[in-house]
Amino acid sequence: MASTYTPILIVGAGISGLTLAQALLKEGIPFQIVEQDDSLLSRGAGWGLTIHWALPAFLDLLPQELQERLPETYVNKEAVNKGEIGNFAFYDLNSGEWSKRLANLNIYDESMSAHFDDGTSCMADLVVGCDGIYSSVRRTCFPSSYQNYELPIRMLGVGVPYSTSQVEKIRELDPFFLHGSDPRSDAYLWFSCMSP
Repeated sequence: MASTYTPILIVGAGISGLTLAQALLKEGIPFQIVEQDDSLLSRGAGWGLTIHWALPAFLDLLPQELQERLPETYVNKEAVNKGEIGNFAFYDLNSGEWSKRLANLNIYDESMSAHFDDGTSCMADLVVGCDGIYSSVRRTCFPSSYQNYELPIRMLGVGVPYSTSQVEKIRELDPFFLHGSDPRSDAYLWFSCMSP
């Protein structure tokens, strides 16, 4: 009797889950991805990603055809001015299921069974929790220690009007935003340029 392979189960179709799915797809590794939201447009907004030094590693995870389409995901100032939100289905995966909220996860010696709120279940060799800050996977695996660690971060936001000539050098670096940290003070700085 031929042995069967149970795929990797990815819980969460956000940036990390979808990037993992693309990397597995690129390597020919079977997987299933589930997402608790009802559809791609459920959240009503997208996310932004600035990865700087990690760009080569990120590109390595993506198939060539997606690497070539990356410019389609760049911030479009005209679209933002019109109030449009992005709904670019960048990670076009046909192996995902929407409206699947993890209820329970049973861990066995060599496999796991994931049970969902809709009464369905799935066996997998590996379950990867990519379901965000309030992870159901983390809560199920670590019921007494799943809470997030709160970082000692304080935030201050200010708006300062500058003339075109005053902000020209900064806008040459990036027309929309730039950020970085100061190693002497451990301060993280974010600058966003918005036209009136």
